[in-house]
Amino acid sequence: MENNEQLKNVILVSSFIEVQAFLKDFHAKYRQHDIVFMEEKMNNTNVLLSLDIAALEKREIIESVLPIDYSAGPLNDQHFGNASIWVFGKFSKQQELLIKLSAGRLNSSVVCLAFLAADKTLLYPYKN
Repeated sequence: MENNEQLKNVILVSSFIEVQAFLKDFHAKYRQHDIVFMEEKMNNTNVLLSLDIAALEKREIIESVLPIDYSAGPLNDQHFGNASIWVFGKFSKQQELLIKLSAGRLNSSVVCLAFLAADKTLLYPYKN
């Protein structure tokens, strides 16, 4: 039991090259198949409204994600088969945002599983 709890707290860190490869593939698939937003929490929408972040701006922020914005992953994804979840962070209007992205299923849209105000400071292994 204790080992399982410890494993939940392990943060997986990918190499910079792996993050670059994921984002290259993610953005190419995004341009071809678009993106689906999974609104995980009702207060997520309220937070985005309070930050004055519109749907178009969400897309612009995701399109601007760079390898230095990487925080964790890949994590196992129970929703989209073999796809993995990658965690990134961006700042918008003086608020740190937590963004969870997945390449989704084969021949389908990429997925944004979370786009919300970070409840704690994210770690960025590749930011100076």
